Amino acid sequence: MILSGDDVQIQAAIDALPTNGGSICFREGTYTLGSATVIIAKNGVTLFGQGGGTVITCKANFDKDFFDLGHASVQYSNCKIHDIYFDGRKANNIANGIIIDNSTQTKNIDGLEIFGCFFVDSNSYC
Repeated sequence: MILSGDDVQIQAAIDALPTNGGSICFREGTYTLGSATVIIAKNGVTLFGQGGGTVITCKANFDKDFFDLGHASVQYSNCKIHDIYFDGRKANNIANGIIIDNSTQTKNIDGLEIFGCFFVDSNSYC
């Protein structure tokens, strides 16, 4: 599945994956989160980009986590995020939003792998 959009489209793509997960490829370009944190609560989700050419950022005053992983009562596992450049725009976001948060939910993602990513201008990346 290939995306060309923001948080609403990213969330819709994750939600459309089968229950056992799948991969979402971000082509080169800039993806801007505008209104909501993206939730990953599913087994086997892989989000991958094209390295430095794939940028995920946020609008000014977003003040939220980019991605929250896990669920309140169900344990999920084996998710990967790789080859994405994350720009937290810290100067425009005064709250302590985290780029990838695997600790907010009661049941976090077990077996999370993050590799080949670059995090810049953020309060915290994981």
